Amino acid sequence: SAAETFAAVLQAQRDHLNARLLLGDCYLQMGRFQDTIDQLALWQDSYGDNAAYAYILGSALIETDRLDQGQVLIDRIFAKGDSAEARLLMATVHLRRTDNPAALAELQKAAALNPKLPLVHSLMGRALLRTGDQEGAAKAFITELGNNPNDFQANLEIGDLRKREQRFDEAEPYIR
Repeated sequence: SAAETFAAVLQAQRDHLNARLLLGDCYLQMGRFQDTIDQLALWQDSYGDNAAYAYILGSALIETDRLDQGQVLIDRIFAKGDSAEARLLMATVHLRRTDNPAALAELQKAAALNPKLPLVHSLMGRALLRTGDQEGAAKAFITELGNNPNDFQANLEIGDLRKREQRFDEAEPYIR
C-alpha cells in the first residue's frame, strides 16, 4: 500500500524526489528490481551523491545482473567511508556470484554497523541456507522479521523451514 501511495504522489508531482526514492525502495523490498531501476535510473542528476539513492538503485542493478553499473554506485558509497549500506551491496554481489563465505563476512560487518538495515538479516539467512546452516538461517530470518515484518523473502523462507520441520501451524502465518 505504501507503493500505491508514493505512486499517487508522483502522479500529482512527477519531480517529488523523496516520493520517487521511497517508491523505488518499496519496489526493491518487494523484489520488483526492474521497476526500481525504471523509477530511479533517469533521475541520477537530481539525486547527485545521495547515498540512499545509490544504495537502492545499486541494489536493483546488482539483482538484475548489471554488476558493472551497480559497482559504480557502490564505489560512490564506499568513497564516503565504510557503511552498512556499502557492505550490504558488496554482499549482494558476492551472493550473485555464489561466494557465500564472502557474502556472510560482508553481511556480518553490515549488521555490526547497522543491525536495523533492511535486508541485511534476510540476505544473511539466504547465505546461511546455502551453506547448510538452517538453524542460523532461521535466526537471521526471524531477526529480519523483527525489523521488517513485511520482508517477503524472510517470511517465505521461515515458513518453508517450519514446513520442512513439520511444524505446520507455525509455518502457516509466514507463508500467508
